[in-house]
Amino acid sequence: RELTFDEFSALDGDVRHGLELCVESAIHQDVVTTGQAKYRVQRIHSSIPRKFRIRPKIHKQPVAARPVFNMSRAWPQPFAIFLCEKLAPVQKSLCQYVLTNTDQLQSQLVSTDLGNSSALVIGVFDISSLYPSIDITHLVIKTTAMIRRFYVQNWALGSFLINIVAVVM
Repeated sequence: RELTFDEFSALDGDVRHGLELCVESAIHQDVVTTGQAKYRVQRIHSSIPRKFRIRPKIHKQPVAARPVFNMSRAWPQPFAIFLCEKLAPVQKSLCQYVLTNTDQLQSQLVSTDLGNSSALVIGVFDISSLYPSIDITHLVIKTTAMIRRFYVQNWALGSFLINIVAVVM
């Protein structure tokens, strides 16, 4: 359902407060330094809006468009960067044989001897919708389990990541 501005503002404030609490807890557990914490929350009270635009996909027939949410100057960006850095090894451990971009494919093909095998098949799949309707509760449960398994030796960092994921989703 579509939120009213007041509903959005209330939820936005709750998310910001929740993230502040997560960062404070992480400082006390020595998961992040005070400097790292300051970086994460540096824009948390900023009112700079996130920007939304449509990027046309002129190479598709019929021509389509992709919604793009630019957060480069918005307050959640430091958290997004942190999550990307810390969840990348989790993803890599789960999906060793899945390449996520063309650069990865090219770098692997350069160092691979493909020979003259006629049995070689390279599969390329395109996702029809990058924003499917996902049951958020199910996604948080699955993501939490993956983070716990990967960060079993560093439970404090794992808990911090799980808290951030839970708050932003």
